Amino acid sequence: MRARLWFTGDRIAVTFLQIREEALNSYVAVPPRIAPFSFQTDLHLGDRAGVQCFITKGDLPLKIEWQKDGAPIEADVGVRQLGEHISSLSIESLRPHHAGIYKCQASNSAAQDSHSSRLLVNVPPRIGPFTFGELIEGVRTQVQCVIQAGDPPLTLKWLKDDEILPLELGIQVTQDTYSSTLAIPRVSRMHAGNYTCIAGNPAAKTASVTAQLVVSVPPRWVAEPRDHKVSRDETVMFHCQAEGFPNPTLIWRKIIGRHPSEYQDVTVRSRGLQLFSNGTLYIRQALPEHQGQYLCEATNGVGAGLSALVTLTVHVPPMFEVKSTQATVRRGASQTLQCQAHGDGPMSIVWQREDMRLPAQLKPRYDVKETTIKGGFLSELHISNTVKSDSGTFNCIAKNPFGRSERTVHLQVQDTAQKDFQRCPHAITEKIILYFPIVGHSFIPPDRVFGNLERQFRAKSVIDNPNGYIAVIAEHCTIEHLGEGCPVQDWTLYGDEVLKQPGQWHFQFQKSKKIVFSRSKTRKLVMVQGEPFYGFECGEPKSLVKKGKTFSNARIPEVPRGVPIKLAKVNDVRSLLVLHYGEQWQDDPKLNFYTEVFLHLDSLQPDEGTDEEDILHDLKINPEDDHEVVA
Repeated sequence: MRARLWFTGDRIAVTFLQIREEALNSYVAVPPRIAPFSFQTDLHLGDRAGVQCFITKGDLPLKIEWQKDGAPIEADVGVRQLGEHISSLSIESLRPHHAGIYKCQASNSAAQDSHSSRLLVNVPPRIGPFTFGELIEGVRTQVQCVIQAGDPPLTLKWLKDDEILPLELGIQVTQDTYSSTLAIPRVSRMHAGNYTCIAGNPAAKTASVTAQLVVSVPPRWVAEPRDHKVSRDETVMFHCQAEGFPNPTLIWRKIIGRHPSEYQDVTVRSRGLQLFSNGTLYIRQALPEHQGQYLCEATNGVGAGLSALVTLTVHVPPMFEVKSTQATVRRGASQTLQCQAHGDGPMSIVWQREDMRLPAQLKPRYDVKETTIKGGFLSELHISNTVKSDSGTFNCIAKNPFGRSERTVHLQVQDTAQKDFQRCPHAITEKIILYFPIVGHSFIPPDRVFGNLERQFRAKSVIDNPNGYIAVIAEHCTIEHLGEGCPVQDWTLYGDEVLKQPGQWHFQFQKSKKIVFSRSKTRKLVMVQGEPFYGFECGEPKSLVKKGKTFSNARIPEVPRGVPIKLAKVNDVRSLLVLHYGEQWQDDPKLNFYTEVFLHLDSLQPDEGTDEEDILHDLKINPEDDHEVVA
């Protein structure tokens, strides 16, 4: 040890410095040093983030602390000590408030050190909702796409139906820092669609909002129906198509009165009409009943809608209800052959015989009378003082601007003997066999005839006059009209008086498959036998006349022409005609039969002062019966 002495006046200061050899090796504390750290630069909302503060140098004990922007760390930021030299900072889900400068500070007895890093939370854009509202074609509209949140710089663009806005639509787009406005000066149906606003920023994320632009468009014609003029049985197609939004509803109506307000809806069940989903009205076979005015309406709730009134004209070519018939006349008598054709005028009818025009030398014995009738034309060929050479085939050919038709009449001029046989077959007939057709025996000719008639009748949807039945029957049978040719006598009043009761007959009528009528040996009686088999005869012929009775002096009345009809039935027929053909059913040529019947009945209505019983007598009606008329 060494000592030094300093003398300063009366005072002496002595400082002892003790220097040892060990002083050169005495302990010195090392200050802390932090390794640099930094946050990632591409962090976004919702991401995880974290850094570690690693003390590379420094004597213990060390104290490590974290700060954000010079303030203590928020509670939702995790800090964890990993040993004596490491402290970690972590954030589970980034939010905008986490952005800032984070500092790690380490200190010991010697000194302190710190390091800071900026945490950037990239916020993607958020767009506020927008809508176009309900728009009608022709108005103006605009919408604004506003960026409610997001880090700049921002980019904005518009798409229509996921594609760039078409230039031809004339859409105008203006933009500022945080919004973009889309404007349409005049809305049309072409502008309808989905519009998308897309916003982006350096965070590499985009946001989008889509709104649908619905343009309500009133109906407009794609195919407007037009008038049609066709011939009967031709095909007609009325094209009625409209577009708009919403899609228009198409309705067809037929005018049934004198004003468009008097109509009947055309449906899929309308007879002869067919409606397609595209609005086309299809008539496969145009008939006179289809003629008239039709109204097509297109509506979709936008605007007044559309309507088109069209007219269908059905030209009717000549038509004969019965194409072929036959007539019989006794030689020397007169005969009138008729040809009544239905169809539109002007119409003419020409007569031919054996496919040649009638020779002029046949006049005046051959005389043709022509009459224009309602819905057609009537031509009558009157032959006076008929001769055998008049027999043959007569054709009448009807023509009008829309077609032609032909009818054949087979005329047979009979000698007196033939006519006598037809009128009085009992004078020369020896034997008559009456067959009863039954089910299961189709080999019987009558059964085949009846079966064929039944099938043809069932195949026709409508038979609207007696000639419809006559035409079918004439294909299979010879038709004799009641009271013409062979008379029909009414035996009902005399049968019970002269004939035995069926229970007293010598055979069972119900088991008989055929009845044989023959003359007795004296030719004064008619013998009858019932046969249970078709193939042979084993019955015994006997008379069915009561003992002491005879028909020889009886005056059997003929069955009168005409059919009794109850007045209630007449009213039912009127109602059915109105139901199926409308109030103007009399205008339909094919219903002339009913028109003439009702005109005849109406002409017999009682005048004032006329006794109803007199009218019923004229109509052959018994006042005590349920009223009937003879048509």
